[in-house]
Amino acid sequence: MPEGWRRWGPSVPLGVRRGAGSSRGGSRSGRRRCGSGRRGTRFLAPTLLPDHDAVIVTYCSNPACPNSGQVADRLTHLGYTNVRKYAEGIEDWTNAGLPTESA
Repeated sequence: MPEGWRRWGPSVPLGVRRGAGSSRGGSRSGRRRCGSGRRGTRFLAPTLLPDHDAVIVTYCSNPACPNSGQVADRLTHLGYTNVRKYAEGIEDWTNAGLPTESA
């Protein structure tokens, strides 16, 4: 597991995609998926992430993608207390040879 992810221990991975049908690069195995829009985050979060105190790690494609940071900020605003941003993204995950899933 990449060091960037390992530092948080057990967590809920939340893959952030700009469009609902976007699957470029795959997704981290075992993740939950959320769109990057404000409305999607607000309405999907209670269903996808019922525990406001769980460690939630948002990620997107690579360090150049701002979406995971935006969703992490929205989740914090919604009252989630342990939100982390995995800025290295799925690119780092696949470079480490770890499993992915198709969206």
